[in-house]
Amino acid sequence: MASRSEIFGFKFESQDFKIYSYADEAGLLSHATIQEVDRARFAFLVNAPLDVSMQVTGQFSYVFYLDAEPVERKFLPQNYQLVYSDQPCGRSFDRWIETVIRYLCACFCCNAIPAFDAHEIASVLLEARQHRLHFNVVPFDALSTLDGEPVFNRLLAVVFSSPDWGYGDVFDKLELCECLGHWVVGGGAFHPYDERLVMLLGDPACCDQPSNAIKAELGPGDLPAIYE
Repeated sequence: MASRSEIFGFKFESQDFKIYSYADEAGLLSHATIQEVDRARFAFLVNAPLDVSMQVTGQFSYVFYLDAEPVERKFLPQNYQLVYSDQPCGRSFDRWIETVIRYLCACFCCNAIPAFDAHEIASVLLEARQHRLHFNVVPFDALSTLDGEPVFNRLLAVVFSSPDWGYGDVFDKLELCECLGHWVVGGGAFHPYDERLVMLLGDPACCDQPSNAIKAELGPGDLPAIYE
């Protein structure tokens, strides 16, 4: 099982095309080609050429294209795109890449209480209506200021805390995430920092998306099996 120090020690220092994968036993690995990636929970493709989309087959649970700009891609059902220029995060592109990969991988290797599991994460991703998702990590205390109409259709909200912190008030504040999304899965995980943060991953409810980023309607039996 990958360790917390391995995940949060990950560094990204290149603007070139890079491939990373995360699997429970192998941890976080880098690869030169798609063909090198064995069965994995996540594959992260950073600044991938457009023709790479046609090489990505079903051996991955989820593929995340991490792009500096909103390039239009061809998506398979379990492919998603996160776009740096769409994110109000205040981080450089390199630091944003590190944050995305660290926190998404940590959902699997650093679980805490309140618990969630791979099937709940899968339910958010599979039921999202779009392939282009929004990702952010914000202070946990910011949840108390939320108000208004939901801005996500499906949302994964994971509170990250030091193992030294308790989760006594997490249940109450996670309920506030309901004003962020029409349908929310929440849980807790650990990170090696004192500050409590919440990771938000979901598909925006109201935004202009290119037609190829809208998920096609799938019939019974069309969804690939969920990697367990």
